[in-house]
Amino acid sequence: MSHKENCWSQRLVPSTLLKMIIFYILIIAIGCSSGKTQGLSGVEIGNNITIKCFSNDKNVTWKFKDKKLEIDGKRYFVEISKLENNTNEIFENHEYEISLFILNVQVEDEGMYTCESPDNAVYQKMFIQPIVIPEISDGNGPRVKQKIGNAVTLFCVVHVYPQNDTLHQQLKWLKDENSFSFLDQSSNLKKINATHVNHTLELTEVYKKENGSYACVVFEADGNEVARKNIALLVMDVPQVRIDYVKAVGESKIYLNWTVNDGNDPIQKYFIQYTEEGNPTFTYYKDVIGGGNMSYILENFLPNTSYILRITAKNSIGDGLTYQYPGLVTTLEKDPIFIPQVKTTGSTASTITIGWDPPSPDLLPFVQYYELVVSEAGEVSRIVEETVYQQNSRNLPYMFDNLKTATEYEFKVRACSDLTKTCGTWSDTVNGTTMDGIASKPTDLQVACIHHNISKINTVDIMWKAPKIPNGRVVSYLIHLEGRAYYRLNGQMQNETWGPKIRRVDEPHYRTTYDGVNSNTNYTVAVSAITRHRKTGESAIGKCTMPVSVPDAITRVMWTKVRTNDDKCVFKLFIPRVSERNGPICCYRIYLIRMRSHNTDLPSPDKLNISTYNEVHAPNNSVGGAYLAEMFSGNSFKSEIFLGDGKRFFENDGYSTDIVDIACRTCLKGEPFLKRSLDVSPLKDISEILTQIEHSHLEQLNKAGNLTEAASKILNSKRRRKRKSQLIFGDGVELTELGPESKSIGISRTSDEIYDGEIDMNSNYTGFLEVIVRNNSSVLRAYSDYFEIITPGSTVEQYNGNTDISIMLNIVIQILAILIGIVLVVLIVLCFLYHSNSKNSGSGEEVITLRDSLSRVLFGGRSSNHRHFIGSANGKITDVGPIQKADLYMAYKNRHKDTDYGFLREYEMLPNRFSDRTTKNSDLKENAPKNRYPDIKAYDQTRVKLSQINGIQGSDYINANFVIGYKERKKFICAQGPMESTVNDFWRMIWEQHLEIIVMLTNLEEYNKTKCAKYWPEKILDLKQYGDIAVKFISEKKHGDYLIRTLDIYKRSPLNDDEEESRQITQYHYLVWKDFMAPEHPHGLVKFIRHINAVYSVQRGPILVHCSAGVGRTGTLVALDSLLQQLEEEEQVSIFNTVCDLRHQRNFLVQSLKQYIFLYRALLDTAHLGNTELSVVGLSITVENLKSKPEDGKEKCKLEIEFEKLQMMSDETNKSCSVGASEQNATKNRSELVIPYDRNRVILSPLPHKDNSTYINASFIEGYDNSESYIITQDPIENTIEDFWRMVSEQSITTIIMLSEIGDGPRKCPRYWADDEIQFDHILVKYMQSESCPYYTRREFDVTNCKINDTIKVTQFQYNGWPTVEGEVPEVCRGIIELVDQALSHHSKDKSVGCKSPLTVHCSLGTDRSSIFVAMCILVQQLRTEKSVDICSTARKIRSQRSRLIDTYAQYEFLHRAVVNYADLHKLSSD
Repeated sequence: MSHKENCWSQRLVPSTLLKMIIFYILIIAIGCSSGKTQGLSGVEIGNNITIKCFSNDKNVTWKFKDKKLEIDGKRYFVEISKLENNTNEIFENHEYEISLFILNVQVEDEGMYTCESPDNAVYQKMFIQPIVIPEISDGNGPRVKQKIGNAVTLFCVVHVYPQNDTLHQQLKWLKDENSFSFLDQSSNLKKINATHVNHTLELTEVYKKENGSYACVVFEADGNEVARKNIALLVMDVPQVRIDYVKAVGESKIYLNWTVNDGNDPIQKYFIQYTEEGNPTFTYYKDVIGGGNMSYILENFLPNTSYILRITAKNSIGDGLTYQYPGLVTTLEKDPIFIPQVKTTGSTASTITIGWDPPSPDLLPFVQYYELVVSEAGEVSRIVEETVYQQNSRNLPYMFDNLKTATEYEFKVRACSDLTKTCGTWSDTVNGTTMDGIASKPTDLQVACIHHNISKINTVDIMWKAPKIPNGRVVSYLIHLEGRAYYRLNGQMQNETWGPKIRRVDEPHYRTTYDGVNSNTNYTVAVSAITRHRKTGESAIGKCTMPVSVPDAITRVMWTKVRTNDDKCVFKLFIPRVSERNGPICCYRIYLIRMRSHNTDLPSPDKLNISTYNEVHAPNNSVGGAYLAEMFSGNSFKSEIFLGDGKRFFENDGYSTDIVDIACRTCLKGEPFLKRSLDVSPLKDISEILTQIEHSHLEQLNKAGNLTEAASKILNSKRRRKRKSQLIFGDGVELTELGPESKSIGISRTSDEIYDGEIDMNSNYTGFLEVIVRNNSSVLRAYSDYFEIITPGSTVEQYNGNTDISIMLNIVIQILAILIGIVLVVLIVLCFLYHSNSKNSGSGEEVITLRDSLSRVLFGGRSSNHRHFIGSANGKITDVGPIQKADLYMAYKNRHKDTDYGFLREYEMLPNRFSDRTTKNSDLKENAPKNRYPDIKAYDQTRVKLSQINGIQGSDYINANFVIGYKERKKFICAQGPMESTVNDFWRMIWEQHLEIIVMLTNLEEYNKTKCAKYWPEKILDLKQYGDIAVKFISEKKHGDYLIRTLDIYKRSPLNDDEEESRQITQYHYLVWKDFMAPEHPHGLVKFIRHINAVYSVQRGPILVHCSAGVGRTGTLVALDSLLQQLEEEEQVSIFNTVCDLRHQRNFLVQSLKQYIFLYRALLDTAHLGNTELSVVGLSITVENLKSKPEDGKEKCKLEIEFEKLQMMSDETNKSCSVGASEQNATKNRSELVIPYDRNRVILSPLPHKDNSTYINASFIEGYDNSESYIITQDPIENTIEDFWRMVSEQSITTIIMLSEIGDGPRKCPRYWADDEIQFDHILVKYMQSESCPYYTRREFDVTNCKINDTIKVTQFQYNGWPTVEGEVPEVCRGIIELVDQALSHHSKDKSVGCKSPLTVHCSLGTDRSSIFVAMCILVQQLRTEKSVDICSTARKIRSQRSRLIDTYAQYEFLHRAVVNYADLHKLSSD
């Protein structure tokens, strides 16, 4: 029976053991033979090992060195497991796995282990090799000292196993990391035991050359280091000393210092000898100097005497050689004495700065530092701080910080010498006091909102106490009162801010009152203390709520009388909506007053006794009276009400009294519903009284003719609905209604309390409006003036008794009749047009159907069935005709009238679809996902066809069309921006159509939406595969508003895989054009087109143009390219026809009205100004030609004419200045003529408790890259310096250009910084240093926002060479050029570290000088990047962003002169 035997072992050994096995043991691999296998396993001593063998018999025997191994169960034990479902080919056909475990392997475990079957068949042989990874376990200490000339033995004990014959080759001694032969010769290896060896290095005599660092190192066989022991050998010798420096420091003192080599043994002492010049005898100095010194002050010498000095050092080995200083040293005539004259130079709330005059030049070498002491003044002064201040060449003052506010301190200073380690006499004590700081919040703040019922005046009463921590002396308090109200206006809730109102209250007053404040307002009061230095402290906040009150005024109520159909009369009231600013109005009530005569002597409405309608119109009532005719809540306000018609306002809507009046009754809860006083007799039977009163009253009303039959029915119906109402006697007696017919006068019920009955035609009437506001538990009432007295019996206007509905119905019927008539007329006209045009159909003219006629009439002449002359033989389209170059301005102006109505009308005439154009391929199901937008499709007749892949339908489709340019000279491909799923097709199209130029007009993302997939590699030199085409990103160059990328593309030959064809693609990526929009400045896009045309040739294939959809921006660029060529060649442009032509080739080209208008603007600019770009080559000659005048000298030069045209050009940008021109900000402007535009002004963060704190006269200006790279601002004035530094901090400004002179006057700039530091609210400005340069002064500041503890370093460049005469420009350009270079260089450094702050420029008004400097910065960048410059376009762009920029010809000419000088100075024209 044959057995298949296998070798397998599991070793619990670290990963480095394999190397160690190779290092220590020569392994001879014995291949597996029939019947048995052998193996070798190394295991680190102390670790465990498992040996496995596989057999069909579990009764195997383990042997060690051919002897049976005793399995003791302690260090040796066996484990047997049965194999099931074994699929391993090596172990198949074996039933058992037998594992031998050896724990804690030792040296004696080394040997061969065998696994044998009962019939002595060998299954497994394994040689176990114990291993010790080499390590150094013992040796000399880290430092070994020995006297010079003696022997030294260095040793290290190495722990290693096994120890073979090659071990000595891996043990080496190194000196200073180098191997020397004498080290090998002096070393010795000795075995200590089986696992340890001693490696020694014996040096018989050591001298200085043996000094060094020795290392005992263990190497692997491959030379890698395993272990090491470092030992420093120090050979001890006598010391060597040398005097380095000697100086007389007084009339009897000499300072000297020295260096010493201690001979590897500590110095015990030094001996100094000296002698006078000319005396050969040396004298030992009186003191023995300790070994720890390296310098010393020698004393007791004669004044003004020359000496020679020697020095000797001694250690335990002996005395070193004596060193004599080569020169003489002469003592001084007298001791140097300097006492500083201290004075305080500045202070803040927590700092005091002191200074003193520097020492005289002869004393300066003897003063190296100062000791300073500051003490808090008092009867017993207390030292606060002691410090040391180094002497400096600039003699800068010293600032003590962290001092108490408003506290007096004492200061004294003394000068000290670093040589003698002594200090001179203290200065006289000087005193200084810190400024007042920020006081803590006032205490016990009490705020009360008080409404005075009699005077109707509202008052906010404020009381407080002084702050606990004043931090100085409080001189006044700042009170800031602000209110916020929420109320209803025209049905909408309003949020209104009152105030703020700010006032100051001087000490020692702690109370103030605000009178005349608004009702119904939540007021917030902030009280803060102001100390002597005008620092506002922390605010204490208090709040109160002013209760609601009645409205301030009720507008006069207008009314008129209207005749009804039955010759009766009603009143029509026009009720004003009363302001609810003072509180929500819960109820409106209208009272009518019946008067027998024109007696107008009426008491005020609040004094009237209110009766009911029945009482007022009773037959026996000869006086009249007032009654409540109508009532409605604030939520159901009615602006028009009819009175006297017997109906409540809501009855026509089907509502009941209970529902409508509940709000008003709730409002009046706790108050009498009517104000009246009636005498009521005792009643015996309520029902009888009610019945009598009711019948008698009805009879009286009928007899008097005051109730019509309809009114009687209404009155009866109201009584039936009020079955559960209550009867009120006077002001307090109530009776429950007993029956449906109950009614009384004097005992009023709900229906009688409010009743709008018919009016008496023979009486006079007036009335008034009552407005009710509820304040918690009380009811507040306000009254209008009495209405104008009306007599119903006089002539009145006719009134339809069916109320407003009949009136409205008549109006609607009349309007409908008019509309029907208009429609009939239109239909007749359309029929006439239809028959007239049908007769002309045979002559080849366009047939206009009735549907087309209707479309043109209803939709402004636009037909949905336009056809174009290109590619269409049977159609004709509206032809607007060309516009002559000279007429472009008037054409633009006329279309621009009436909010671009002319443009809109013309744009609406553009066709959207054509009868000879189809989109079948775009509509295929398999192609639909390839369209970015479902409505933007590719015409079948002009689409770009790709090669079909494997006959797959749709694989030849891409959303792109061929478009022909002007006179078919140029061919474009207009395409949508590729999607992730179509990028491969995009590159296939480029390859198959042999395209070399791509024009990209979109960004990858806009408005947080993906507009185009990135179809090129991420980084320069990256290579990315797109289907069969590989694309390599070669380079990228940034221009102002576009990028130029160079891409190499590769494709393998279909005939030979080893051949690869390559082409180069140039991509022009325009960056500043948003979807559906038009560029703000046309010249940028015009220049972009010119740059592309400069490199285009027919041989480069069609130009691929894409945006996102491939129609809006793409169509605008293609149209503009064609029109620019037409304008140049024909002196005219056909804008409308050109766009029609393009739309016939791809749908929707030029997608928006703004883009269509932009075509006119761009062509107008080009026609007016022409091409103003100047190449750097020949720049000087070109500019001279522009400036040269005709020989007669009468005409203007070309440059002057160009500037005049520039001034005539109008911009479409919004130039509103509403914020800066407001009355509140007037004091912040130097001139009312120069105010920043709202659209690009710098907006500051609002400050609490401060009005209009967001405004500063500063404008963002776009730079070369179209970002807000610059800020132009006026010189700060006294009340805007704080705003200026706030702007610097908030905008992280690091570079300031100052183009004005410091001083007082209208065109001078105040010094807006302090000598040391100054704080504006939370902005701390610290002056650091300054530097004077030939053309400018450079200053450094630290600007700290104390709220967020953020500090920025600001550099200011002040130009010194501008003429002081207003409007003048510098005669020479060198200074401005130097300043521009310095500013751009400094600013670019900040940008490189991630700072994106705008470079800030200021002059007097922020106009002439600033605009020249900013324009120069932009032109310099353009000149360096593009090797050309467009001064005209740059000036126009800057002029559109702030008023009066580059406003004179002198400034315009200076820019040309400066640019030429810059190019010559930097040799750009020769590049």
